Order: sequence, then structure tokens, then C-alpha cells
Amino acid sequence: MKYRNTLLALLIAVAGTGCTQEEMRQFQEGLDAHNLEMSAQDYVVVLHPAKALKVCEEQLPQVAINCVVDGKLIGPPAKRLPFGVMNEKLTYEERIAHAQIGNVLVLTTQTTQHGYKYFTATGYSTLSTSPEKKEFERFIGTLWTNASVPMNIHRPGDEVAASFLYRNDANAPQINAELKRQAELEARNAQLQADQQAYDNSDEGRAEVLRNAILACQEEIDDAKADIAEDDRVAKVSGVRNLSLRHEAGLRIVRCQDDMKVSWKAYKELGGKERTMAELLK
Repeated sequence: MKYRNTLLALLIAVAGTGCTQEEMRQFQEGLDAHNLEMSAQDYVVVLHPAKALKVCEEQLPQVAINCVVDGKLIGPPAKRLPFGVMNEKLTYEERIAHAQIGNVLVLTTQTTQHGYKYFTATGYSTLSTSPEKKEFERFIGTLWTNASVPMNIHRPGDEVAASFLYRNDANAPQINAELKRQAELEARNAQLQADQQAYDNSDEGRAEVLRNAILACQEEIDDAKADIAEDDRVAKVSGVRNLSLRHEAGLRIVRCQDDMKVSWKAYKELGGKERTMAELLK
């Protein structure tokens, strides 16, 4: 609203008395600011917020569009040029500096009367040589209807947006209850993972890994000895031993015996409870 008043005053000055270059600059700045402020109310993202965020993170960077949600950049920065180089918007000096124009989608969280959260959308272009300089571009009407841009954006007055908001506002209590349940479940899972990671990194957790490694090696040794015993039985009948099998089994036994000694020493250093390896292997 404040831009509207400033804009009106500048427009009267320009129309009534002519204008200086400075007045015209102020008029243009007021117009840009007013358009930027009002545009956030002009479009509705007809996607549930979680889906819209996924599009921002995974798909928009692929079509060279950066996504800013409530003031925070979401997903990796877009690397390549947007649709069209738009050289006509660059000055000669900017072309010499190899400036590029990139597009930014700005999403702002809104809430309906009964508590359903959704996004409104606007956008601007920015120069690679001076990214802090935002040149507002009302490109939503053409850019976001492109089939390769996977974001469903509509004016709030049209049937699609109105139906989306009406339907979700009516179901807001159930939707929010489900979102709360999912958030609690994710929080519990995250806590379980954090607890497991903390245990794995503790002396007790590391000792358990070594204990299991010793037990696994003993099983490997028993299997290898069983293979040799089976070959002995066959040799009594055939008169021929499988030297390749016996050699491989012998390697498995020797390697595991060496590994068990190393693991046992580390296990005891971490506070392993058993006094001897034989006690551990019972």
C-alpha cells in the first residue's frame, strides 16, 4: 500500500510538470517495488507445500531456475542459462563482462482461514555480475506455462486455484493432523537414528562390532574345517584330494586367526567384558 501512494504522487508529478531524470528513476523504482509487492498476491502454487519444495530441490535447478522459499534458497544453485539468453536486456558493458541473466522463483508461505498452508509465487531476474541487483520481471505468465517447468501456478481468481484453496481449507484440520503425525514420526525416526549413531560411535558400540567380528571369524574357521573334513571323506573313496579346496580353506583359517587376534586386542582396549577369547566364543 505504501508503494501505491508513492507511485501515485510520482505519477502526478510526471504528468503535471514534466520530470527530471532523478524523478523518473524514483518513479521506476516505485513501480518496480509496487509490482514486486503486489505480484506475490497474484499467483497461487497449486501444489501441496511438500511437493512444491521437492520440485524446488530436484527439478527447477535442472531448468536453470533458482528457488527461494520464505527468503531461503532451496536446492542447488542453477548452473545454466534460463529460457533465452535475453541479451537485449544487457548493456554493452555487461556483455563484455560475460554477464548472464538467471531466473529466481520466490515462494511465500500463506495460510487460509482454517489453517491450511500453501505458497504464493512471484519471480525476478538477476545478473551474474551483480546478483544483488534484482530486475523484477513479470515472467510468470509466460515462463511458468512452459511444459518443462514443473510448477503448477495459477491466478487466485481462476477456477483451478479457487478450487484448490477451497478444498484444502475445508480439509485443513485433517491435513494438519496428518502433517503433525508425519512430523512426529520423522522426529522419532531421526532420534532413533541419532541414538544408534551415538551408540555405534561409543566404546561399547565399537566393542560390540569387534565381538561380532570375532564370532563371525570363528564361524568362517568352522566352515573351512568342515570343507577339509568333507574332502578327507571324499579322498578315502576316490584316493584323490582336492588341493585347491584345501589350500583355499587353509587361507581362510589362517587369515581369520590373524584377524581374531587383532580384533581381540582392540576389543579388550574398549572394555570388552570376557576375560579370554575362549570365554567369548562359548
